[in-house]
Amino acid sequence: MLAAESAKSIDTAGGRATFIDLADYPAAVYNGDNEEAVDLLETMRALKAAFNAHDALLIAIPEYNRSIPLSW
Repeated sequence: MLAAESAKSIDTAGGRATFIDLADYPAAVYNGDNEEAVDLLETMRALKAAFNAHDALLIAIPEYNRSIPLSW
């Protein structure tokens, strides 16, 4: 919710923000070292294009018990 509200605030202030939910970009584990050797999924190409189309990136992840998620 914080990321979505941040995007709205940027738009309201005259900027251009795109809210991206990683759940909309299913993918296997990505390794940038072999990006050229392994064909990237089309979803990863679309996500990379979305990142490259902007000047800044805000990442928001949930906090569990005052710590980072265990899936990291």
